[in-house]
Amino acid sequence: PQSVAGATLKCISMVGEEKGKQYKTQMEFKFMLGKRYQTLAALIETEGKKWGLEIPSIKTFDRSAGVAGYYAAKRLKDAIDQKAIDEALLIVPTGSKGAKFESILQNNANIHKVELNNEIGEELIKNALKYPTKWGFEIAKIIFGAIGEYVPPAIEETPLDED
Repeated sequence: PQSVAGATLKCISMVGEEKGKQYKTQMEFKFMLGKRYQTLAALIETEGKKWGLEIPSIKTFDRSAGVAGYYAAKRLKDAIDQKAIDEALLIVPTGSKGAKFESILQNNANIHKVELNNEIGEELIKNALKYPTKWGFEIAKIIFGAIGEYVPPAIEETPLDED
């Protein structure tokens, strides 16, 4: 999950740069909750808004996040309630559910849920340093708003040797 967070931030940065956006990113964002610090996977600041990024503590994206999904959503809700962030991005495995999890999402419209499976997560990580994937672009679009449509990278063609 931490590598998915890193890859997601990379995509947001690449898209932000390409679209000429002003933004700042930070991994491991800490905020106060009562007398203790809570940590989110990352913070993205752009256009006067602070976005928290969180991913449940899970080993793989091939099954529901379960209780970990609820706790990740709750950390984001707490950060919003504490005014540490304005909006949130929650990346969970496809099909994550649970009564408490769904209740938090329904009651907090500023928590934006993005579902990934293992394949999409691996692709995101594999391409993070080269080019944002379609999913990476869609995630960046949640943060930056109207940035147009995804354009896949141009495939470099190798010229054929002529005899």
